[in-house]
Amino acid sequence: MQKLPIGRQNFKKLRENNYLYVDKTKYIFEMINRGDINFLSRPRRFGKSLLISTLKELFKGNKNLFKGLYIYDKWKWEETNPVIVLAFGGGEYDSAISLNNYIKDMLNNKAREFQVELYIKTLGGKFTDLITGVYTKTKKDVVILIDEYDKPIISNFKNTELSSIEKKLGSFYENLKKNDEFIKLIFITGISKMDQSLVFSKFNSPKDLSLNTRFNNICGYTQEELEFYFSKHIESLALKFNCSYEECLNKIKVYYDGYSWNGIETVYTPFSNLLYINTLITND
Repeated sequence: MQKLPIGRQNFKKLRENNYLYVDKTKYIFEMINRGDINFLSRPRRFGKSLLISTLKELFKGNKNLFKGLYIYDKWKWEETNPVIVLAFGGGEYDSAISLNNYIKDMLNNKAREFQVELYIKTLGGKFTDLITGVYTKTKKDVVILIDEYDKPIISNFKNTELSSIEKKLGSFYENLKKNDEFIKLIFITGISKMDQSLVFSKFNSPKDLSLNTRFNNICGYTQEELEFYFSKHIESLALKFNCSYEECLNKIKVYYDGYSWNGIETVYTPFSNLLYINTLITND
């Protein structure tokens, strides 16, 4: 049986180390072909960061990582693009100053990664310097991936500085619009719905895929995916519980199925499902 990716969110690590990966590249391929500025809202632990990581390796042209996946023979691998990933999930934001410092650190780290200079001191100026610098150096449009855009807001609902934090984020994200000519694709994830946030008021609203029926299953596991990718694991569980395969499936369904964004199809929550299967199989 393949190793289960408990706590793993890096696509490259999963593929290189033979972790189980549920192929979501069909949805990724359709999303990219339908629009180049997209947003997706999903709960925590639902695979958003892995989705970001998959997009990163796709645009970097790491073809070998996608062998055997849906997108492998459909993607134009020779057309690579530089990718800037901004992840807000790991930061601590108790004030507008701490948010400002965290973003500066991210931008400085990305500048070192691409070996470009950031000359302007303001956040917006640094972001513009980064985008234009990467574009000038590579002569290619830049892909911008933003993970958990709303973490600074969600972490401060009861903070008196919430308004300042929202304004700071709004001014920062506004630079995506200003640098549109250098950007190939923007993909943003979060927990809250974008239309409920003020941070994108100065940025052209991305296409919101959160309730789009075509992308209901872009994160999470469908029933078919559970039975296809986890069949050996479920057989082990059935043996452990001394029950049939179907009875074991029903037990898992009762506890971990039920999320739906189109009111028709339901999906399993990935992290809880993985943790449950892994714990029971390894805890002999």
